[in-house]
Amino acid sequence: PTAPVLFACCDDEQKLGEESSQLVVITGDEYYSYETPSSRDIKCIEERQLEHKVQAFAVGQRCRHGFPQAFGFHPILGKKVTSGLFRLSCPLLVQAIDKWENEGAVREMSDMVRASDKMSLNYVEANRRTAAIRRDIIERHEGGLEMVRAKLGPYNAEQYMSSGIAGIPAEHTW
Repeated sequence: PTAPVLFACCDDEQKLGEESSQLVVITGDEYYSYETPSSRDIKCIEERQLEHKVQAFAVGQRCRHGFPQAFGFHPILGKKVTSGLFRLSCPLLVQAIDKWENEGAVREMSDMVRASDKMSLNYVEANRRTAAIRRDIIERHEGGLEMVRAKLGPYNAEQYMSSGIAGIPAEHTW
């Protein structure tokens, strides 16, 4: 690309002109809805933001130019089984989060969660919901659960299916 990747999501010359994509409803014990990525969204994420192929099942909030700032990464359609379901696609957000994490944000946030009963309960709930979403996506994919079991083995497959954010057990913080 001619422009630095850092500014790829904020190029005024290439605003997204499509209507909103349809919503996908994923049910389990609750329902979750996501905006389905359009072919334009996928192209933007792959060519302008991340510069590699992705298996996106959803896109999140958009920047002021209409580009996806984050996406849902399909856990079993890539080269390997992956636990991280949601990823930032905006290079500006990635840079800001990297800087914040380098300043000690992970430890600071973990300490805050451990020090607050309410935040701890919210963290456990976020992990429970992440596991429910992962399980639902995999079970809806034809042969998905069998694929996970074949790649990871029965015990590890169940650990993977019930893990929370980024594959971390719900009760753990760093």
